[in-house]
Amino acid sequence: MITNLDAGIEVLSGTNLFACTIPVSTGVFLSLTKVCPAPIFPNTSFTVGDTVTINLTVINSESTDAIGVTVVDQIRIPLNVQISSLTTNPLAALISPPTGPYSNTDILITWTGLTIPAFSSQVLTVTFTILAAPSQGNVITNVDAGIEVLSGTNLFTCTIPVSTGVLLNLIKVCPTPTPPNTSFTVGETVTITLAVINSASTNATGVTVVDAINIPANVQISSITTNPVNSLIGPPIGPYSDTNVLIIWTGLTIPALSTRVLTATFTILAAPIRGGVITNVDAGIGVLSGTDQFTCFIPVSAIIPQRGIPLW
Repeated sequence: MITNLDAGIEVLSGTNLFACTIPVSTGVFLSLTKVCPAPIFPNTSFTVGDTVTINLTVINSESTDAIGVTVVDQIRIPLNVQISSLTTNPLAALISPPTGPYSNTDILITWTGLTIPAFSSQVLTVTFTILAAPSQGNVITNVDAGIEVLSGTNLFTCTIPVSTGVLLNLIKVCPTPTPPNTSFTVGETVTITLAVINSASTNATGVTVVDAINIPANVQISSITTNPVNSLIGPPIGPYSDTNVLIIWTGLTIPALSTRVLTATFTILAAPIRGGVITNVDAGIGVLSGTDQFTCFIPVSAIIPQRGIPLW
């Protein structure tokens, strides 16, 4: 597109009154298709060490050769996935960023100066190796592509599922008061336990585990300590009351055929005499499960006064 931006007597008008455009092209109509690979059945994702190849096909349906063609492709790598440097066929004119490994970034691939003969097509490929992936899985997104520029639509969007191929299970245990007590009282320490179980013969690396705790308005607890300590707690510091607390452990390694125990510990600072309940709302590997599978309850109350002493 050639743009005649402006005109004027003596000087340019500074407006769009005289703006016009002149469309130009080779007169050759090109179309583009993209194919993201699928894992080989029965696998549902690509695993660490697998090679992935994305195919783009430029089709010339006209009787004239298309010369000087540019094709672009964009790939998005999430935070907990790492891939190798890219190889392309034919060699891309520009890969940005130019070298891997890549993680938590977008990669733009640009081929320039291509010739697509009349009534024919050319296949372009992008190939890389999965270097790291979370056990719970994630997705590499081939975001967009286009001839000359990215299309700006989801026409060329496709996804590539990746994981370590290791299946993990999670168990949560909320503590119970020591009989004959039926609730935890002010000053007592409470420990929530989560167990991550790796039943596979391969180590699970880069594992993320999350846990969510709801503290009601009439209960107050201390700051939370975790084991292992490489966790993110939000809000980061207590005391907590009338809030939800999210605990995230990242970068965990669960050895093959073993279990990793995680704990979250806090102290009851205040509770109503008639009792209240701290709800361990949810947990999950990677993300919260969104179900009540990991929901449990921790009853709390103030120290019960001696018999005969009024409560108010």
